[in-house]
Amino acid sequence: MGIESTSGVFNDIEWKQAMLASIVESSEDAIISKTLESIITSWNQSAERLFGYTEEEVLGKHISILLPADRLNEEEVIIKSIIAGDRIDHFQTVRRKKDGSLVDISLTVSPVRNNAGEIIGASKIARDISIQVAMEARLTQANIELQKSNLYKDEFIGLLGHELRTPLTSVKACIQLMREWPERIGELTNKADKQVNRMTNLLVELVDFAKSQAGRLEINTVPTSATEFINNAIETVQQSHPEHAIRYESEHQDLLLNVDALRMEQVVINLLTNAIKYSPGATEVIVRSAREGEVFHVSVQDFGMGIPQAEVENIWNRFYRVKGHRANFKGLGLGLHLCRQLISLHKGRIWVESTEGTGSVFHFTLPIN
Repeated sequence: MGIESTSGVFNDIEWKQAMLASIVESSEDAIISKTLESIITSWNQSAERLFGYTEEEVLGKHISILLPADRLNEEEVIIKSIIAGDRIDHFQTVRRKKDGSLVDISLTVSPVRNNAGEIIGASKIARDISIQVAMEARLTQANIELQKSNLYKDEFIGLLGHELRTPLTSVKACIQLMREWPERIGELTNKADKQVNRMTNLLVELVDFAKSQAGRLEINTVPTSATEFINNAIETVQQSHPEHAIRYESEHQDLLLNVDALRMEQVVINLLTNAIKYSPGATEVIVRSAREGEVFHVSVQDFGMGIPQAEVENIWNRFYRVKGHRANFKGLGLGLHLCRQLISLHKGRIWVESTEGTGSVFHFTLPIN
């Protein structure tokens, strides 16, 4: 081979090497090479962008500077695979940046051989997959929420069927008994009337819930006597539950609040009904109201079973009922959810204080001005 031919071969090799170097530097992926002892020997610009270290900071350093403490064993596994001549494709893992933050990456590692075919190191390509991982996590969470929603839906439909079937059966029985014992028509009419009211309340809850889900739950506020809507609610519940004593203690002169009177009665009725429902061994409920600066504070105290602390925040969720009591108490699990919605529409606040075994106190406040 002549001098010119030899020169042409060297020029071709140099051109290819330059092209390869250019590709490595312009790659959007981090491309790093290392020895079999895991010492970094090359580091492209994308590696600098991804991990935050300059080439001068990492050359000659051990690759473990990129590994979180709980993943140090991964390097040993990778090097063993490389020595065995195996290639690692799209290994999803986590690496640590210079600033200490973690980044999700997809790692491809290949053996590097010398002219004799001996493995002398490894070349790794690291791709940032943080967005992909985050999207997968969101999709997974959305799928979990969808499954939970479907379970809630199925449980809700079954519960609704049961809740409507029971009063309908009772009303039908009352009508039948009226035919057989006309002398008991007054008693039986009252029983049927209670069951019709129960169905009406269920349907009102359903309609309100549907409106709240669609963002169409509305209030019509007018100046209203605070004492009046509380007393109206107490009277309504007391008539349905004569076995309970509902005591009202107020620490203020009557106030005019800019509220939707019917909606506020609905809130107090829900709280009173819940207080009685979850106090099967008690016979007293106390309602208190007071002016506290620029807010009106109402509380409903029962002496029942209370709420476990782990479930206190869950009670405001739709369809939720305290675990262990679902089969024992009637209702759709919408009452407290709607109370929170209505108080929020009035620019107020609602919360609960409860001790398991001794009872609960539900509070809400409304702005006076």
